[in-house]
Amino acid sequence: MLGNRKAHSKTAVSVIIGALILVVIAVGVAVAAYAYASSATANLGSTANNLIGNSGNALAEQVNIAYASFNLTASGSSQAGVALSVQNFGVNPISISSVYIQNDVTGSLAANLLLSTPISVQPGAFQAIAIDFTPMNAVPYKITVVTLLGTQASTVAIG
Repeated sequence: MLGNRKAHSKTAVSVIIGALILVVIAVGVAVAAYAYASSATANLGSTANNLIGNSGNALAEQVNIAYASFNLTASGSSQAGVALSVQNFGVNPISISSVYIQNDVTGSLAANLLLSTPISVQPGAFQAIAIDFTPMNAVPYKITVVTLLGTQASTVAIG
């Protein structure tokens, strides 16, 4: 016999070093997850405040299409289209940003008016809006007025 030799285990790292490496990896993953979550929710508070604030304003908006009159043909200085009278019966001023006219039979969009400068309507006031398009005789059209805050008012009128 060659003598008593201790059998040595050939491991790459000791148990203590292995545990330290695992702790460092876990802390690194936790820091990365925290950084990702923080950047994803950084603006959540301000976005929620804006959403709630605008929702309150949108609830206070009360808009109505009081009158819709179709002009089927262009004659003289008048254009074919529709003349609207929009009423603000709320307590806050409203800003009309767009008007959509949809053929109520086919569902197709007949005309739209996207305003680069919104039309302001004060509380209790009426505002005239003219949309140029060629309506078909005896066809119902759904007319929708939309404010900057997304409040909508619709009516159906026959061309």
